[in-house]
Formats: sequence, C-alpha cells, structure tokens
Amino acid sequence: MHSNNLLTKEIYDLSKLIKKEYHQSISGFATDKHKELITTNNAEIMAFLRANKEKDIHPKDIEKVLGIKPSTTTEILNIMENKDLIKKTPSEDDARYKIISLTDKGKVIFRESANQIYSFEHKVKSLFNDEELNNLQEYISRIKNSLEE
Repeated sequence: MHSNNLLTKEIYDLSKLIKKEYHQSISGFATDKHKELITTNNAEIMAFLRANKEKDIHPKDIEKVLGIKPSTTTEILNIMENKDLIKKTPSEDDARYKIISLTDKGKVIFRESANQIYSFEHKVKSLFNDEELNNLQEYISRIKNSLEE
C-alpha cells in the first residue's frame, strides 16, 4: 500500500501523534494522591531510572534520553531531589559526577503509578503480532541509526 505522501512526512506526523498520546498517557502518572508532586518530566525521569536501576545513571544520560539542555536537567533534578523523589550520590570514580537514583519515596510513587505509564506502550504493541513488532523495531532502529550518523 503506497501512497503519494512522502514517507518522512508520514513518519513526522506519526511522531507528533505518538508524542501527544504519550504525554497524555504519562500525565496520568500524576495520580490524585501525587498530583502536586509529579510533572510529566518527573514521570519520564522516574520511568527511565526504574528501567535502568542496575546502571549508574548520570545527568547526561537523562539529558540524552529526554532531549533537554543541561541547565534544564539540573533544574528538574534539583526540584525532584527537593521533593525527595531522587537522590544524587557522588560517583566512586570521580566525585564531580553524580549518580541519580530513585529514593524509597520515588520508588513507591513509581510502583503506584506504573500501570498508567505502560498502558500506552501496551496499546501500541497490541496493534502488531510478534513478527510485525520485531520488523517495526528493526526498521525504526535502522532509520534512527542512519540519522544519528
């Protein structure tokens, strides 16, 4: 099924739709119990930290994943630290570098809201069978790798 539309335009339009749906989905992370406490950026950072809990995560990792400036990352992380959602621990290798991790409070809030975070992922993946999903992931990786070169 080929259309007269440019493929890159179709991907761009899809990206905008996914971004809109993703942000609506992740804003559900701020349950009534924690509505004042959690922003969309906080939720994304918490999800990233949880998914990478076995790794040392530094502010630069968060900047790259969220696509935000270092100054914005610093501001968000400071606010999250003040809310007791994350902690910054000096790296054993170099104390100038901070390792970011969830606090016990952050872990509890994440657990309470995890279903809302992953509902959008499930919604999208349910559109494909396993083979289609594997192919799609391969195609997306190929495009991303090409554009990052």
